[in-house]
Amino acid sequence: MITKIITEDDYKATDNALQAIIKKGASLGGMDFLPDSDKMEFTRLGYMIKEWEDIHYPTPIIVSPLVKKIEERMSALNLKQRDTAKLLGISEGRMSELLSGKRRVSIRIAKRLRDSLNINSDFILDNL
Repeated sequence: MITKIITEDDYKATDNALQAIIKKGASLGGMDFLPDSDKMEFTRLGYMIKEWEDIHYPTPIIVSPLVKKIEERMSALNLKQRDTAKLLGISEGRMSELLSGKRRVSIRIAKRLRDSLNINSDFILDNL
C-alpha cells in the first residue's frame, strides 16, 4: 500500500486505485453505498493525489485585468508598491494583497484608483 506518492508511477497507481473505488461506488448506485473502509481509502488517496498535483501540476494563478492595469500604471508612473499604497491611502500589506489577488478592490479603493492612477472608472467596474 502506497503511503506517499514519490514517483510518477506511484501517482498513476494511486489514481488507478481511486478510479477503481469510484467505479465500485457507481456500480453500487453511489458513493454512499460503499463500505466505510472504501470511503476512508477514497479520502486518503484523494489527499495524496491532491498533494502530488499541487506540487507537480500547479494551477496557474490568473491575474485579473484590473491588477494588470494597476501594475501598468505603476510602471508608467514609476511607482513602487509602497508608493502606490501611500497614494491610495492603504497599507503596504493591503496593496500586496490587492496585487496578488488575495483581496478584492473595494469601491473606496476603486475611486482612488480612478482619481490617483487615472484608471477609467468603467474599466474598474467591469473588472471588479
